Amino acid sequence: MAKAVQSHPPSPSPKHETASSRNSIEKWYIIWGLDTGNHVCIYDDTLVCTVYKSKLTERWQIVINEEDGGYFVQEEGFLNYQKAIARAEKILGGAECNAEKAKPKPYGFI
Repeated sequence: MAKAVQSHPPSPSPKHETASSRNSIEKWYIIWGLDTGNHVCIYDDTLVCTVYKSKLTERWQIVINEEDGGYFVQEEGFLNYQKAIARAEKILGGAECNAEKAKPKPYGFI
């Protein structure tokens, strides 16, 4: 089921600061390589977002992590990770998106 998500509404707490008020290099980490794999956003020791590209697609996708699980951002794919990260930061800063909750599988989330 898809839903409109405003993941992290702006607030005075550091976890919800806009991207312009934080140093992007300090919060994004690369796992598995620059042009494939995952780029994860960790803030306050919490995984808040993942930008990833699987081997089966040319598009980078965004997953927003909430307390109740991950949400795949729908109908948005990016040809490079920089644009996907920029969009993810807008979503984390309060921009709305259409997202669908990840479905648990016996071997993990897909």
